[in-house]
Amino acid sequence: MNELIKYFIRRVKRDGIAQEASALSFTSILALVPALTVILSIFAVIPSFAEARDSLKKFASQNFMPVFSDAINNYVGSLVEHAGKLTATSTLVLFVISLMLVRSVDHSLNRIWRGGHRKIGSMLAIYWTLLTLGPLSVGMVIWLTTKVMAFAFSNGVVGVPLLMAYFIFPIIIEIVVVTALFVVVPAVNVRIQDAFLGAVLVTVSFEISKKIFSAFVLNFSNYEALYGALAAIPVLMIWIYINWWIVLLGAEFTATLGIVRTGVSEDVPSFMVYLANVTGSTLGSDSIAQPKRKALINIKVSKKH
Repeated sequence: MNELIKYFIRRVKRDGIAQEASALSFTSILALVPALTVILSIFAVIPSFAEARDSLKKFASQNFMPVFSDAINNYVGSLVEHAGKLTATSTLVLFVISLMLVRSVDHSLNRIWRGGHRKIGSMLAIYWTLLTLGPLSVGMVIWLTTKVMAFAFSNGVVGVPLLMAYFIFPIIIEIVVVTALFVVVPAVNVRIQDAFLGAVLVTVSFEISKKIFSAFVLNFSNYEALYGALAAIPVLMIWIYINWWIVLLGAEFTATLGIVRTGVSEDVPSFMVYLANVTGSTLGSDSIAQPKRKALINIKVSKKH
């Protein structure tokens, strides 16, 4: 287990998770408004999706940034008013800018999984899904669940299972979204079981960090006196940075699970020693040779006689 932990930490350092999280945070700040505008424009095109849009907005404000829920609701409300008035050219420009964020996420995750290059058609299909069908599907699921919950409460169908489902539902949504991210985006085959475990780790870490960060912001108000009207900007940047750290660590954890399962690693003889210990095997000299850079090697073991 110690070797596995050391290997995981070595991967985190080698892949430059801190730098990747910083880059994704910067891109998120630039592309967040265009991405939200594109998503809200899709909801605005179909009036019947208005309730789903409102449910998604409420869900996001309550579960992803509770400290600034009022500010987020006001800002998103302003975007909703203007989203339906965008021209085709404006929407296209915003969509292209939004692709910056999706492309950065794609690059970071495939760097962790050592994924190859996709064909243009496949890549655009995935990007389109992440920007449009993904939020639309989540919004519809949240809206449908809200309707079911409201019907149950209004008809007096209230019990412990229903109350538990009400509080657990946001966590389930987070796990499903992160699992889909880890399965769909990497240009390699990722087992759903591995992605699910990584998503659980991400969700638990996210919920803990959300509570700690909210308590810190609520009890440490000096930053408002220091930054004045711009106080929300550094807080938002730090929050986004923490979230990307959590997501990338979850991705590294998921990738490590795949390596443990397949016995394929790209460096570190110590990890081969770990595999040999847990499988009761011995390593040949060719197995512990230093690998070529950026090349995957198969860990070959021979059974003890």
